[in-house]
Formats: sequence, structure tokens, C-alpha cells
Amino acid sequence: MLFRLSIVIVPPLLFGESRILVLGLLLGVGLAFGHINSPIYSGWLANIIPEDIRARYIGRKTNANLIAGIVTGFAAGYYLDLFPAEDAYDGFWSLFVVATGIGILGYIRLMPVPYLGDQASERRRGHPLQAFRNPRFTALAVFFLT
Repeated sequence: MLFRLSIVIVPPLLFGESRILVLGLLLGVGLAFGHINSPIYSGWLANIIPEDIRARYIGRKTNANLIAGIVTGFAAGYYLDLFPAEDAYDGFWSLFVVATGIGILGYIRLMPVPYLGDQASERRRGHPLQAFRNPRFTALAVFFLT
């Protein structure tokens, strides 16, 4: 979150081509930290969503995220096209301000949900590669890895 906020605060203080480079660097570091956080979030979801509806819920959530990403991408592209070429950075900066605000609101919205600990790990027994015995899971894993 700190790197996402720095995207909004730091680059306007710089001038010329250096602010584009700094923006890309901060965005990359922020996304890397977001990906490091992803397994923790997935484990938390696995603990709070009942097992009998978990797959259906995550599938619907993934589809909703995909559709929202497509719509947001088109809307952001249309918004950026409204800026002349010499002011394009201002358009990107304003998009990052809005996205950072929405991200902060998302974290605030999730704060009341308790962390129940790793209750599921007590039920898990067996070999860690056992899931690959299921051909549908293996096909899905290969799809995501390619």
C-alpha cells in the first residue's frame, strides 16, 4: 500500500522523463509486494468461506473481477484519450489517485472481517502434490502456468 501511495505522491515532485521512470519503478515494486501478499489473502479467503460454496464463490468472484477489469480498462483508456499528448501524464496521475483511493477503501471495507487462524491446515493431511492426481486440476494448473 505504501508503494501504491508513493505513486501518487512522488512523481509529481519530479520533472521530465525521470518521473515516468520513477512511476514505472514504483508501480513495479508495488505490484510485486501485492503479489507477495496474494497467498495470505487466498488463505484468509479459504478460512472464511465455507468449503461447500468456496469453489462456486471464488469462480463468481473471479468472473466479476475479470468483467470489472475489462470495463475499467476501457473506461480508463477513454479517459486518457481526453488528455492531449503533452498532458498525458496528468491523466495517468489522476487515474492512480482514484485507484489508490478505491484500494484504501477496499482495505477499510475488509477490516471488520476477522482472521480465524489457519483452521484448515489441521484438516489437511497427505502429500502436497496430491491435488495433481485430479486431471481437471492439472489441466487448470498447466493453463495458468502457460
